[in-house]
Amino acid sequence: GELEAKSSVEIMGPQGTRNYRIWNMTIQDLIDEGTIVEKGDFVASLDPSELTNNIKDAQLELEKIESQFIQTKLDTTLDMRQARDELINLSYAVDEKQLILDQSRYEPPATIRQAEIDYDKAVRALNQARENYKIKRDQNVAKMREVALNREKSNRSLQGMQELMKSFRILAPEDGMLIYKKDYNGRAVKKGSQISAWNPVVATLPDLSTMISVTYVNEVDIRRVKAG
Repeated sequence: GELEAKSSVEIMGPQGTRNYRIWNMTIQDLIDEGTIVEKGDFVASLDPSELTNNIKDAQLELEKIESQFIQTKLDTTLDMRQARDELINLSYAVDEKQLILDQSRYEPPATIRQAEIDYDKAVRALNQARENYKIKRDQNVAKMREVALNREKSNRSLQGMQELMKSFRILAPEDGMLIYKKDYNGRAVKKGSQISAWNPVVATLPDLSTMISVTYVNEVDIRRVKAG
């Protein structure tokens, strides 16, 4: 049989690795079983290779999105500047047609009518340009909002992975004696073993004040077992 603690503290590996599609982690280093540790002492480290590769990919992706953000900002700025220049030019055109119309009051009716038509066309063109400007502005605001959200999302993901990397170095959560955890096959989890993202327990710190004896007795001897 075995003697084990009734309760123990689990020394946990990184939490949230599934958010970055890391399902298993290899224990790169682990102190010896039975070592007395104090809170904050080094216990284990995990192989960071997969996470390191993810961070590199995220950095490249962020650089790409940052370039898209800058390009979109330049494009929309130029687009809106051209639209404002068009409004100014059309406004001048309206003033010009208005002046021609005012000066044509003593001209023949046909000339006056042509001046009125030209003025109406200029006014309609200005009003249409103003409506188009509002639509274009809303479209460009939406474009900038989209690339800004993508940049923020990518940056948050990168920062999350960089923060997660710190937890690949595992420290004792409290004082105690380190005991290796057993996997579902009853084998000790030690250096070189893998831990799952769903149950990232590296080792345990048992409470030695209350122990349990897990003992196996042959069936033929069961009758000989009595209380006390």
